[in-house]
Amino acid sequence: LTMGQRAVVEMKFESGDTISNWDRFSLRDNYTDPLGSLSFTVTPPRADILRYRDLLQKGALVGVKVADRPVALPIITTVQTSVDMRGVSFSIEAQSVLVTPYEGSVDPEIAKKYNSDTQVETVVREAMALYGFDYIDTDVRAMLSAMTGKSVVTGKAAVNLDALKHSDIQATEGETAYGFCSRILERLGVVMRCDHLGRLIIGSPDYDQSPSYTLVQDLDRSTAGDRMLDDIEISDTNSGQFSEVVVRGKGADAQGQKRIGRPSARAKVDGLARPAGAPYSDVPGKIIKAGPHTYRSASAPYKPRFALDKNARDRERCQCVATLMHGIRAASGYTLDCSDGGLVSTTGRVWTVDTVARVKIGALGIDMPMWIQERTLTQDRAGGQRTRLRLLPLGALVLGDVPS
Repeated sequence: LTMGQRAVVEMKFESGDTISNWDRFSLRDNYTDPLGSLSFTVTPPRADILRYRDLLQKGALVGVKVADRPVALPIITTVQTSVDMRGVSFSIEAQSVLVTPYEGSVDPEIAKKYNSDTQVETVVREAMALYGFDYIDTDVRAMLSAMTGKSVVTGKAAVNLDALKHSDIQATEGETAYGFCSRILERLGVVMRCDHLGRLIIGSPDYDQSPSYTLVQDLDRSTAGDRMLDDIEISDTNSGQFSEVVVRGKGADAQGQKRIGRPSARAKVDGLARPAGAPYSDVPGKIIKAGPHTYRSASAPYKPRFALDKNARDRERCQCVATLMHGIRAASGYTLDCSDGGLVSTTGRVWTVDTVARVKIGALGIDMPMWIQERTLTQDRAGGQRTRLRLLPLGALVLGDVPS
């Protein structure tokens, strides 16, 4: 593609039929939302109404390609049909194939099949197999390269599934299959999503990659890249942010033990002072590198969050939960929303979540790499094509400490 050229968006169905002409189209992907969304409205010619009716059925898979690059394989959840003097139109809502285990229950007796310290991969496979998932991938780099259409350069290693173990795999009555797996995985610093082929992928945010795009807003046009449209929004807040998070757990039971120790751990923003007499001063922990996304205040540097996790039976687990509690909130501490006038960047890559862009805004003196948390691709007959992005500072979203 050259600058200004429209990318062809194509939807392919299991029958082999394709659709590439609709009234509006929107595809949203967010790293922390496993479902995402696809919505589109199509008004077929009168001769094709019945064919479209048969294609656009709830439960049907839809393979989405942008500029011939596979970007998603959602499943149709809702079909709204309208009939009027102009003809018949179909409005479609679809989500990731994870929507089925996201709403469907897990086997409440799944834990009876395993001993303590079971590998997480074994548990996830068992819980998700009933919903048709029989493959788990950890090669995030290969996925990102396929979805963007060009190589994504990163030095990050794939998650080692053998290192992921969990001693508490009890399921609760009525708990969903995805919720059961996610509850275990998030405590280990990783997240479960679907790739562009509808397969399970387990990983964590990839901050160790080179920028795949350059987003620019300046007056002298001295920097080459994709020009941001005039709807840039930056949010910088201390709301919901803390100078430190301390998590206490429940001591592991031991026969004959008179006093049960309580494990604990801390996640503390670097450089923020703690007042004399502050509680839990002897709790060990991890120092979080300060950045635009972390809590900061010269006049009120101490703002703690104390939490109790009854499922944490050792300090390592407490540390992971403390890091997770801080990292989830830090993801909203500093955000930048902007738009690009196309679906494919000037580097030839489709805008994709979990990739990095260099962001330069001359008026504010901003020039730094940022991580794409959310991406929405849209197209309509009147407004053409556009990509809306939400970017975070590198390292903002942290899901815990991933075992090596």
